[in-house]
Order: sequence, then structure tokens, then C-alpha cells
Amino acid sequence: MKIVFCDACNGRNILNSEELEKIDQSPYRCQICNRVIQQASYGDSIDTGSFKLLFIDDEQGFLHIMDKIMSKDYSVTIAANGADGFELAQKTQPDLILLDISLPGIDGYELCRSMKRHKETCHIPIFFVTAHDRDIEEQKGFEVGAIDYITKPISIQVLHGKIALHLRMKQLSCS
Repeated sequence: MKIVFCDACNGRNILNSEELEKIDQSPYRCQICNRVIQQASYGDSIDTGSFKLLFIDDEQGFLHIMDKIMSKDYSVTIAANGADGFELAQKTQPDLILLDISLPGIDGYELCRSMKRHKETCHIPIFFVTAHDRDIEEQKGFEVGAIDYITKPISIQVLHGKIALHLRMKQLSCS
């Protein structure tokens, strides 16, 4: 999957391999504003397959589903506890960590705080993905260093959208 952002409306356009093959034959129109996306923008597209996600959650079923679904578009690593997650974060240097709050041993808040204090992981953005849905818990998540907070059950479309937004902000900050 590739994501191409429209220069006119900044809309996210997801292109599958079939659309990418035909892109030189006819102009591609933005799915949001319907303007033709200039071919120069194709070079700024994001190949999500090289984007590394680390999911840290103690629910094996959730990890299995996320691995199966998200591996179609991203490079996915999973960890079932905070200690393994911290080690994997240092070793694999993911582009994004998706972290549950309720973990055995160290909870997600403390793990996030620890990662933000460690020089090898402090730069990695963290999304909390959790069943905790009270405002005070969300606020605490931001206070310990998370950049987003998603409540379970999650919408895969919303998750993809939030990841794409993060990718776009990263792309713009590197320009």
C-alpha cells in the first residue's frame, strides 16, 4: 500500500498495487477533493510496508488480530508484556509503538514514562490503545508522553487514519 497526500486539500489517498501500476496511464484524482494529483506528488508517497509498528498488549487475541490485519500494510512486531516491549523497542527501533495501559508487571503509563526517559527510545512516538476510556486516563496518557489515545474496541479504519496522519506529520517535518 502507498499513501499519496493531495497538495490541494492534504487528503490521504491510499493506492493499492493495481492502482499504482495504472498511475502512468491516466491521471489520479484525489478521493477527497477530486482534483488531479500531480505526478510530482507521487514521489512524496509513503510506502507503508517499510513503516515499523510495535504492539505491546497482554491480550493475545488482540495481538494476533493486529498482527494479521496490520501486517498487510506495515512491518509489525508484537510483545505481550512491558519488559519484552521495552527490549523490542530498543532493538527494532519501530516508527510507532501502540501500547496498552493494563499490562502485567509494569503498566503502560510507567512503560511510556520509562521509554521517554531512555535515550534509545525517547524519540519513538507512542499511541495508547486501551479499554480505559475515562478522560482522566487519557489525560494521564498524554502527560507521560503519548501522542495519541485510542479506545478499544478499535476501528481499523480510524487506526489506519491516525497512523497515516502521523506518517504525514513525520514526512512534513523531514521536508
